[in-house]
Amino acid sequence: MALCSCCLLRCVQRAAAMGKFNSHLAHPKDESQDALTASGEYRDGEEDEKNGDVSQFPYVEFTGRDSVTCPTCQGTGRIPRGQENQLVALIPYSDQRLRPSRTKLYVTISVVLCLLLSGLAVFFLFPRSIDVSYVGVKSAYVSYDLEKRIVYLNITSTLNITNNNYYTISVTNITAQVQFSKTVIGKAKFNNSSVIIPLDERQIDYTVPTTIADEMSYMFDYCTLPTIKVHNIVVMMQVTVTTSYFGHAEQVSQEMYQYVDCGGNTTSLHGHVQRNKTPNMGFGALGLTVLLAAMVALCSAGSDAPRGVAVGFVFDTKANCEPACKHGGTCIRNNTCFCSKGYEGETCQYANCYPKCKNGGMCLRPGKCRCPPGFGGKYCHKVTCDGGCWNGGECIPVNGVAKCICPSSWTGSRCQEAICPQGCGNGGICVAPGICSCPEGWLGGACHT
Repeated sequence: MALCSCCLLRCVQRAAAMGKFNSHLAHPKDESQDALTASGEYRDGEEDEKNGDVSQFPYVEFTGRDSVTCPTCQGTGRIPRGQENQLVALIPYSDQRLRPSRTKLYVTISVVLCLLLSGLAVFFLFPRSIDVSYVGVKSAYVSYDLEKRIVYLNITSTLNITNNNYYTISVTNITAQVQFSKTVIGKAKFNNSSVIIPLDERQIDYTVPTTIADEMSYMFDYCTLPTIKVHNIVVMMQVTVTTSYFGHAEQVSQEMYQYVDCGGNTTSLHGHVQRNKTPNMGFGALGLTVLLAAMVALCSAGSDAPRGVAVGFVFDTKANCEPACKHGGTCIRNNTCFCSKGYEGETCQYANCYPKCKNGGMCLRPGKCRCPPGFGGKYCHKVTCDGGCWNGGECIPVNGVAKCICPSSWTGSRCQEAICPQGCGNGGICVAPGICSCPEGWLGGACHT
């Protein structure tokens, strides 16, 4: 704080002369203490008594009639070193020397620089989109198990990953799943350490091994049918790509329909359909060309494939089926139903149990059989004769009917009747194999005497 010593001394001396009462409120005078004069020299205590002890003058607010108007400070306004602890300056607030120079300019420049740097940091570091697009099937290797009627498909596909950020991202892993006719036929997970630089893209290949078997074993006949040139099926590819940047992980998912030829090895790129969250299905020109070729080949081969076979052909959104497809089936072409899993028939009206219901059982719904009398179990494979088979008889199906097969010495529906080869005459009863119970008056093994 700036100081004007002459101004201070004059103001204080005038105040002391006007109000001696205030000087009596001060602490007792220290005779050994000196006072600083206006000329900068020290006086002894006697001289201070005449003019008032400045150092002992109380710090009270000058208001009203006890106040003294101090003249404007003149000179340099600086305090000599060594005296800053003894002198106090009273400077008007309006004194221009109290205001720092260029403060507004410095503050404005600092704020502008902070805003500029913050904006640049947000622009370059703010996360942008990471686009994952499906390029298509690069190759498909097909093999068959003739004995078990299994189709093996190793599908190699290509993904195009685009980094729209201004920083590098890493692709940590890729998870893929292949689904056919609402059944998952293959899964795979790949740990990948690919790095994509800012504003760049990269193509990544991955292979998913798939197996078409069990309840879809009927596809073995379709894929190996020699009269069909193109054995196209439609599978749904679900891919999840996990990326990381700045310690943050992000997942991007993609779903698409893909044509795959299950009739032989191929490296040609088939058309595909990408599906977002809303099921808006569109088909590319290449996909329609492949579909048309497959349909022409199928028709020219004279195939009599039944309606309702669960083969994943392409859907025709304008197709009309009369009568309508049942049990969640989809009309894929005019009067051709694409049945849900577990149903078959022209309009998907029949449930399909796998394994099929045995011994004349009827499939009520997928996996549930209605068994005829004498049969039980999930697939009617267990035989149960009413009342059981006695005396060592065995219950087996005969022409779709459960019957007891009796040992040679027994007969009856439950093997409950003994057989007497010699016969029981005169009203005798066969009570055990070869033993007759004769009425009164008759004897012998056959009650003949």
